[in-house]
Amino acid sequence: TPARVGLSGARQESTSSVREAQASVRVGRKDEARAKFEAMANDPETRELGLRGLYLEAKRLGANEAARQYAEKAADSAPYLPWAAQATLEYRSQAGRWDDAILLLEQQKAARVVEKQDAERLRGVLLTARAGDKLEGDPAGARDDAMHALKLIADFEPAAIIAAKALFRDDKLRKAASILEQAWKAGPHPEIGRTYVLARSGDSAVDRLKRAERLEALRPNNVESLLVVAQAALDAQDFAKARAKAEAAARMQPREAAFLLLADIEEAETGDQGRIRHWLAQALKAPRDPAWVADGFVSDKWLPVSPLTGRLDAFEWKAPFGQLEGPIEDGSAVSIDTALKTLPPVRETRPESPANDHRIIELERAATIAEAARPAPAAAPKPGLPATASKQPEPIAAQPEPKPFYGMPDDPGVRNMKAEPEPKTRLRLF
Repeated sequence: TPARVGLSGARQESTSSVREAQASVRVGRKDEARAKFEAMANDPETRELGLRGLYLEAKRLGANEAARQYAEKAADSAPYLPWAAQATLEYRSQAGRWDDAILLLEQQKAARVVEKQDAERLRGVLLTARAGDKLEGDPAGARDDAMHALKLIADFEPAAIIAAKALFRDDKLRKAASILEQAWKAGPHPEIGRTYVLARSGDSAVDRLKRAERLEALRPNNVESLLVVAQAALDAQDFAKARAKAEAAARMQPREAAFLLLADIEEAETGDQGRIRHWLAQALKAPRDPAWVADGFVSDKWLPVSPLTGRLDAFEWKAPFGQLEGPIEDGSAVSIDTALKTLPPVRETRPESPANDHRIIELERAATIAEAARPAPAAAPKPGLPATASKQPEPIAAQPEPKPFYGMPDDPGVRNMKAEPEPKTRLRLF
């Protein structure tokens, strides 16, 4: 039919235009290629192809702002385009435009650009990011967003932590603790443990230890459970329990955090520098702790977007690449049993504090001065020599009256009329 013939002709024309523009790019005629892509973008029949070409050319040249604008135009007119939807979603996420990103994601879901399961996870990530921004100024809004995110992504650690912190600010400790306990049972995470143990600022160290032991009861025989109890026991000065839990964690997974904690315990309990250095050396050789990693970038906290590539939901909790194992010495990896066997013995006496050292020095100095000021005993007269009268001490000349040290600035004081006049000189300042 004529309609089919016209449609076929339009497709052939658009395909021909794209090939001509791509040929111009290959031979290095960038201005000519850009002009052809712009002409296609202004034509409703080839608008999507033209914007796609302009977007790729801008990305190739490193013009990220221009690429963002082309992707935004394509996504607004055709949200069903996968490349435009994905690029625009990442750009809006990088800019912190969470509302716009969530709206675009709903459009993609309706257009079936993304699968339902993937769309729900991305929505949970965006809600968690928005909750983090609201936590300081709008705790109630942060709580609602984080709770919604937990429904979309079960036991999502960042969402659970934000929801618990928002509930803590509303004095809903029981509900916050329940959320953290559920997330801990699903997957123990050190940040969840710290948030749970430090839930109430007025708790004593013993109370915090009891809360840590509650987490251990939820997930026994777990490295993170042992470490959180060891840290709480150290804060409560229960050194025996802290050392036992830290050694058990190092025996289960000999990694950096366990040996650093043993060094802290050693410093608090014995103060033995030799033993402290021993544990620090073990930490240097041990595998590194897990962290939030995305595209090779390591972060100490979760982020919704990779700062290197702009990819959404890129961060994973894992050991950083290239740090799976520490340096190996003597052909063997670190072992807690070997570390305990080579641990130096505790010194019998601990060094005195600097204050006591100064006190001892002052006492020794006072004793020396007193010994020097003591008069020597009189020598006995030699036999055969007549005893002579003791020599009278010579009278001490009267010392002049000391002149007071204070006075008005530039005040020479009272002139002594009996003093000799100062000699005159021919020297002049000017």
